[in-house]
Amino acid sequence: METHSISQASQAPANVVVGFDREPLGMTALDAALDVVRDRGPVRVHVIHVRSPVIASSGLIGLGAPVPVAMPPEESLTVARERLERHIDAHMSTRALDRSVEIIITVCDGNSSEVLLDKATELGASLVVVGTHRKSALARFFDGSVSQTIVRDSPCPVLVVHENDVVEALAPVALDMERDTDPHIITTDLEPA
Repeated sequence: METHSISQASQAPANVVVGFDREPLGMTALDAALDVVRDRGPVRVHVIHVRSPVIASSGLIGLGAPVPVAMPPEESLTVARERLERHIDAHMSTRALDRSVEIIITVCDGNSSEVLLDKATELGASLVVVGTHRKSALARFFDGSVSQTIVRDSPCPVLVVHENDVVEALAPVALDMERDTDPHIITTDLEPA
């Protein structure tokens, strides 16, 4: 993947972590992150796609404890990353990208919330951007919610976007990219006015 960056010795790049889930939510989260960091100096946007294990339930009618069975066998991590890079490259060709933004893509296996929170902590991230699928209360009870866990445990501000958000609505959002001691939660429906 072609990365777009400019080195500016006077300012260390800020790090933004983007949880990239399935389409269209993943691209909505990436677009939201790019809109927030526009014109903010050097920024590294870490796009992270976490492949979760296939889960099965024990007990009658699937009401037992969830048990990880196996990782998705369809492709290796390298093939998955290359496919995601091509997909993001194609999408990025349709929009102007600030030359001081570098996009770094990672695909790994594991628990999505844990991986994203660990990466945000490791990088000293200024922002985490995740999407939400608007699950029902019953689905959240059985499957959990990555976005809720991130909001609760993040070491930095969190932007939560929905699947059908209009990303251009983020342009007026002001976000201080400096590290803060208290996390801030930013949620938005991004509905056009």
